[in-house]
Order: sequence, then structure tokens, then C-alpha cells
Amino acid sequence: MRKAPITTNLVPESVGLQATLISCWVQVAHRAATQFGLDADAIFVDAGIDPAVLYQPESRIPSHKVKLVWEMSAQLSGCPTYGLRAAEVAYPGMYHGLSIAISSSRTVASMISKMMRYRRIVDTLCINTLEETADEVRFTWDPIIGYEAEIGAEAMIACLLQLFRWSAGSEFSPSRMTFQHQEKGLAAEYEQFFNCVCEFEAAENAICFARRDIEIPLASANDTIAANSEQMTAEYLSRVMRGDTVNAVYSMLLSHLGKQVLSIDWVAEEMMLSTRTLQRKLKKVGTTYEELLDDVKRELALQHIKNPMMPIQEIAHQLGFSDASNFGRSFRRWTNMAPVSYRHSIQ
Repeated sequence: MRKAPITTNLVPESVGLQATLISCWVQVAHRAATQFGLDADAIFVDAGIDPAVLYQPESRIPSHKVKLVWEMSAQLSGCPTYGLRAAEVAYPGMYHGLSIAISSSRTVASMISKMMRYRRIVDTLCINTLEETADEVRFTWDPIIGYEAEIGAEAMIACLLQLFRWSAGSEFSPSRMTFQHQEKGLAAEYEQFFNCVCEFEAAENAICFARRDIEIPLASANDTIAANSEQMTAEYLSRVMRGDTVNAVYSMLLSHLGKQVLSIDWVAEEMMLSTRTLQRKLKKVGTTYEELLDDVKRELALQHIKNPMMPIQEIAHQLGFSDASNFGRSFRRWTNMAPVSYRHSIQ
């Protein structure tokens, strides 16, 4: 059985504490607590959140506080599948305008693509990948240790599937699910909800779809609504990311590291800023592009090293290092341990 990682925080505190969730999604956490007969307002206050903020348009709430809400609510409810049960209180506007953009898509494949593209409207510091083959599409998630609740992340996936089912039909299901956490005697409940085989203690959290199932045309499609809502979604996301420079840079690096050559010039262009303006904004908050890039490489290295099936050389390649030796030197600087020794210590 794999032990918990030695490191208890995989992002810098300055980044983690700035991460936010949009209030319309956090309403799901409030609704879930209420559904279980809990005093949702009291739970939110205990977590440092004024419940009134939930109903202020486009307001955002610190992720680490929402993490407390999910964890306290699940514990008080006594329900071991609390995150999945959140789908029972999902509602059409839970992802802001992104909900409309998704729901008016031509296919579920397009829905998944939009969720990946605009997901930071919901969560500014989420780690996701979208991997595609000829037969399957796989969407992965990995909660940030210390700032995101595993329960909340599962609630997000459960509610996303519910959104897909509203358009594709109640029988629409993934082809398979994988979870990093233990099964805990709950396999039947998970497989009943997702209506597919669920694997536990896997290398990654992933919801997988057969390509043939997600390319079927949807009766709910509306190109005009989709185009208008996607434009509004893109504009809102731009405002969110430009208003939080550190998280914007950090999130872009998390998403694109190892997939393309990264530079401060490219990041600045993506943020619609000049390179000099971006440098000035980062300096104002006491950091640099180089420091953030190093932080991202460290965070991803500490995640990949947990997967015993991933060779050290492959980790080095994905993080943009020229070879395993250069990666090893950086890893020792981050952890005071060689990569292989660290991997052995957490198994």
C-alpha cells in the first residue's frame, strides 16, 4: 500500500492561497449540505465564508476555504460517497456561462473540449489533462494537496457527468473510471453511479469515454447559443486570469509544460500582455517567471514520482529537462533526495 507523500503541499503557499472557485459552483456545496439536513450556513461560516457571497454574480471564493466546507460536510453527513451524491443537487448554471456553452454543444466530445478549455472559470488552480486516442478520450484530475478537497473534486466530476446526461440521456456513461484513492468497500456504489467499471488505487484519477459514444449528435445542440455563450465565457475567463497574474501564469505552465516550448514571451502573449508588463506585475508580487516555472516543475515532479510505472527519464522529458541527470540535480534541490530514493520512501 502506498504511503502518503512526504511533501504536504505541492504548490507555493502564495499561489495556493490565491486560488479561487466561482461562487455558482460553490453553491453546489451549500445545496449538498442542505440536502443532508446539515446547517449549511453554519458550516460555511466556520470555514470563513459568508454565505451571502454565494449569490453575488461572478464572485469568487478562496479554494482552501471551500475545501474545508466539503470536508466538514462529508464528515458531518456520515456519507462515504458524499462527493457523488452532490450530483443530486447539480443545477444548470453551476459552471457560470460555461454551463450554457457546454449544454448547447453538438456532441459530448465538444462538451468535454470546452470544459477543458475554460475550466479555470470554475477553478483557477486545477490540474487536468485531456488525452485522446482513436478509440477513447480521457479527462484526468488531480486535486492540489492542501488547497483542494478530494471530495470536492469528485463532486465536480459527478456534476459534470450529470450535465452531460441532461443532454445525452440518463443512460449516457463513461467507458471506465480510475481513482487514486482506495476502494474502501464502495466499488458497488461507484459503479452504480457511473454505470461502468471503476478501478481504485490507480495511477491517476480519470473519467474515460469511448469515442463512438461522445460523437453522437445531440438534439439539444444550438450553434447560435453555443457561439454567444462561448464568447462570453472566453471574455470572463480573460478577466479572471488577468486579474490574478501569479495564478494565471502558474496555471498556464501547469497545462502546457512538456507539451510545447514555453517562454515568458509566449505566456505574456496568451495573457494579452507585453512581456515587460508581465515581468512588472510579477515583480510587484515578489516573484519572477523563472521562479514560477521552477515551482511548476517541482509540483509536477512530485506528482509523477508517485507513479512507479513512470520511468525517471520520462519524467525528466515531460518536465522539459535535457536528460535525467539535470532533472536529478533539480529534484535533489527541491527535496534533498535523489528521485529514486524519494520514490522508494513513499511506497
